[in-house]
Amino acid sequence: MLTNTAIGASALAYDLTLLLVSITWSKGFERGLMKDRAHDDAIGELFREDPDFATRYLNEILEEGDQADLLIALRQMAKAFGGVTTIAEKAHLNATQLYRTLSPDGNPELCSLIAVLKAMGMRLAVQPLHHT
Repeated sequence: MLTNTAIGASALAYDLTLLLVSITWSKGFERGLMKDRAHDDAIGELFREDPDFATRYLNEILEEGDQADLLIALRQMAKAFGGVTTIAEKAHLNATQLYRTLSPDGNPELCSLIAVLKAMGMRLAVQPLHHT
């Protein structure tokens, strides 16, 4: 049985896929060729063009609680918002340590997560669970 979270995450993933296909198609069409684009590049462009989408995307991942997905999303977002080095500077963090923190084996501390999100113009928030 699917939960509301699973349904919401699935719907968001489906919307993201459709949007990426649309962006990839339109950019390739505009250039007169249908060249494949790197997934992270397409996601990064989407995050830059629609920061509200980036926020919703992160919230869905946080709701699911999958740390690996969170680290992937944060790496993609860091790239989209100027790169890990730029985000590290804005967050007053060591760039090498931030690369390690956002790696697949990373385990970000709360203070680092808060600083990275702030450097990307976002913040971590707590909300009550909605029981129905």
